[in-house]
Amino acid sequence: MADQAETTIALIAQSTGTGAGLFTATVTSNDTVTLSNFTDVLNVYVVRLSNNTEATATVATNVVTITQAGLVTDKILIFAQGT
Repeated sequence: MADQAETTIALIAQSTGTGAGLFTATVTSNDTVTLSNFTDVLNVYVVRLSNNTEATATVATNVVTITQAGLVTDKILIFAQGT
């Protein structure tokens, strides 16, 4: 388990104090990705780019843990909403 760097593709700021972002990272199962543009991630959706399927993940503050079994250096796309 390691913290993997995210690459920011797009950020959208909202007047309500929340924002949305689109990120990529290369991960193995149980790796984490710290979304440095947020202090608190409210919603997250992760897609495995090798087969375009959803990958399971959990969130604590701005850290996304990829819990999907069977990932080995897979590139993922992360859609996130947070503050």
